[in-house]
Amino acid sequence: MRNRFTIALLLLVVINYNYAQKTASITWNLSSVDSQKISLTVGDIEGKKETLSGGPNGMVIASYNSNGQRLNQGSFGWVKEATHNDSRYIQFDASPSAGNNLVVSKVSFNFGFAGSTASMSSNVYYSTDNWVTRTQMNSDIGSLVYGNSTGANYSKELSVAVPNGATFSVRIYPFWVGTTTTSTSKYAVHNTMIISGATTSSSQNNQLAIITSNVNEIKDVSAVSGGSILSPGVTPILDKGVCWSTNPLPTINDSKVSAGSGLGNYSATLNSLLPRTKYYVRAFAANSDGTVYGNELTFTTLPKTIPSFPGAEGFGKFTTGGRGGAVYEVTNLNDDNLPGSLRWAINQSGPRTIVFRVSGTIQLKSTLSISKGDLTIAGQTAPGDGICLRDYTLSVNANNVIIRFIRSRYGDAVSTNEDDAIHGMGYYKNIIIDHCSFSWSIDETASFYNNENFTMQWCLISESLYASIHNKGNHGYGGIWGGTNASYHHNLLAHHTSRNPRFAGGQTATCVNVDFRNNAIFNWGFNSAYGGEEGKINVVANYYKSGPATSSGVKARILDASPNPTEGKGVGQFFVDQNYVEGYAAITANNWAGGVQGSGASDPKAKATTPFPYEPIVVQNAQQAYNSILQIVGCNFPKRDVVDTRVIEETRTGTAKFGATYGGGGKGIINSQTEVGGWPELKSTAAPVDTDKDGMPDDWEKAKGLNPNDKTDGNTFNAEGYTMLEVYLNELVASSITDVKKEESIPVGFELEQNYPNPFNPETTIGYKVQTSSNVSLKVYDVLGREVATLVNNYHSAGTYKVAFNVETRHGASLQSGVYFYRLHAGNFNETKKMLLVK
Repeated sequence: MRNRFTIALLLLVVINYNYAQKTASITWNLSSVDSQKISLTVGDIEGKKETLSGGPNGMVIASYNSNGQRLNQGSFGWVKEATHNDSRYIQFDASPSAGNNLVVSKVSFNFGFAGSTASMSSNVYYSTDNWVTRTQMNSDIGSLVYGNSTGANYSKELSVAVPNGATFSVRIYPFWVGTTTTSTSKYAVHNTMIISGATTSSSQNNQLAIITSNVNEIKDVSAVSGGSILSPGVTPILDKGVCWSTNPLPTINDSKVSAGSGLGNYSATLNSLLPRTKYYVRAFAANSDGTVYGNELTFTTLPKTIPSFPGAEGFGKFTTGGRGGAVYEVTNLNDDNLPGSLRWAINQSGPRTIVFRVSGTIQLKSTLSISKGDLTIAGQTAPGDGICLRDYTLSVNANNVIIRFIRSRYGDAVSTNEDDAIHGMGYYKNIIIDHCSFSWSIDETASFYNNENFTMQWCLISESLYASIHNKGNHGYGGIWGGTNASYHHNLLAHHTSRNPRFAGGQTATCVNVDFRNNAIFNWGFNSAYGGEEGKINVVANYYKSGPATSSGVKARILDASPNPTEGKGVGQFFVDQNYVEGYAAITANNWAGGVQGSGASDPKAKATTPFPYEPIVVQNAQQAYNSILQIVGCNFPKRDVVDTRVIEETRTGTAKFGATYGGGGKGIINSQTEVGGWPELKSTAAPVDTDKDGMPDDWEKAKGLNPNDKTDGNTFNAEGYTMLEVYLNELVASSITDVKKEESIPVGFELEQNYPNPFNPETTIGYKVQTSSNVSLKVYDVLGREVATLVNNYHSAGTYKVAFNVETRHGASLQSGVYFYRLHAGNFNETKKMLLVK
């Protein structure tokens, strides 16, 4: 009976508390002169006139127009900044009327840009303690981008307690991310700032009441929430915390975490959550009268944090691309922005994956710009010889982009162009470029800098054009590489005069925590790597192999550390270690004993003694990396083209055949793609049947228990966190990223070949033939039948394959001399053969 009475009393308290709430809001229109003043108040709330803090260069209200209040920096013009300046903001203040408490539930405003070439951004914060502390409101979506002259709306749901006598303040911090200095005719535009919520009378302190704080720091298995004691009640608070459930109205009988006792705001971490799951959460507080709960909030945990695909490494390895989104088919080689073209698919919005139903070369008519993120380009799906772009640049100007198994060979056929084969340097985040091939550029071949969380891996960057059509004259450069938290590993730079690479630096480019590791550089002309002014760069375990075009004075050069005096910046900081310089044993043993050259080599600031932060990869020594690169670098699926095949063979043999003028000709530095035969013909074959157009062939879906007539099952997630579409895409190329080579002929039966050489140490090659598309496994066992290696375990199309088994790279020194068995299972076919390891 007593429990019933307690429950009834608590319900009455909650009902009375809710009944006592009053809607409250305050609005600043910002649409005309003097509209800095409050335009409208509703309920027990009050505020102040908008505050404008000029900050550096004096931000001012320039004027008003139909879109709102226009801000600029007066006669100085906006100055380029990577992020906002804390002293430059506009501020809005709201407080509960005397005798009331306020809970802010929402902040919204419109924002836009006036003036050509929109490059304005802002960050938004709030504070309840006069800016002693502050909370960023837009941390979940990144800086607001002012790209719409007519205005966009920003809205943030909150649950922030503002007690009687306190003030809730919002600051918008505009900043310019465009060119170094712009004219004064660029404006950040705002209108209709609204702060809304509910108030209660602060005289109701005899009733214990609490509100639930915003849920933040949401991850795959954890999140942070908390509570604010709105009314303390008349007896001490014995316990307070947060409870949650996958069902509405969680209680302390569900999952909970306590945060102590007594008064005061608090936060707590919710642990042991499930990925990609919706949760309901409430704050709670208990005293001798019972337990009360705050308002209910919901949140959804993030997907499990997994690599973009098996083999993704470096700072960009968690890029999700188009995961879970729509599928767009490329069915033709046109560049007309109509359905079926690559340009049309790229220009769609939302998470999306692009698959190919055709192979061949696409003659671009203009720069192909990726301006909408959440994109995966799956070049490995092209049936036949693969995809190549030509004539214009592939430009990456968006967040969250995955590009795999694509070629971009620029060329000089369009005589007015002078650009890169691929580039991206626009302050974007989460990009990974994998197993692509780039060549025949007029400017740099592949340039990426200013981006954050970036990886370029297993890419072949070759044969930039030297005496071509660049307005500055001779070029032939590899690329400018930089960024903040950027990884460049297992790439091959071959046949460039310089910029192999040029590390970004100076006034307009970032180069912080750049990890250049396990790459191969062949046949540079007059310079290998250089630059990186005031950057922080690791140059570790790379393989340097001079070639016919390499000038005698730089054959041993790993890096020229000299800063460019025109940049106005000092020397970069370099951690240089374990690099192999072919033919120079002393420099290989000590990279700083002649491998680091130029004026910066003697500057003590240039030499870092410990590596800068980097995202670990499967590190090889330089010689192992070189061998792996030659085997699987570049766009090697569906197959390597004749350009990559030739460049790799020239790298392997240290030779060059082509080149009209550089060094007298024949040194590998070319002036035009015509010198090496131009764009090769890439043949297309019939694409596999895909009835529901979900990117997965019908036969594969049936083998995996999926429905080839259900387009939605491609976005079903497996236990690892990949969608089934991603599983298919990853299986297609698993052999291409684990040292497997597919040959062209289609065999008449299944067959397992004898390994060669045999006996072997440390590496042997195993060939096998697949008659029809099948799931294939190839495993190695010892004489006791214990599995020692899985060489292949994925879906294969019909063809002839080879896979390398290297006991050093796979097992270190753990395998002993002796007899081993390898077993092929494909469809209903099984065969086992014997091989001998002799150490």
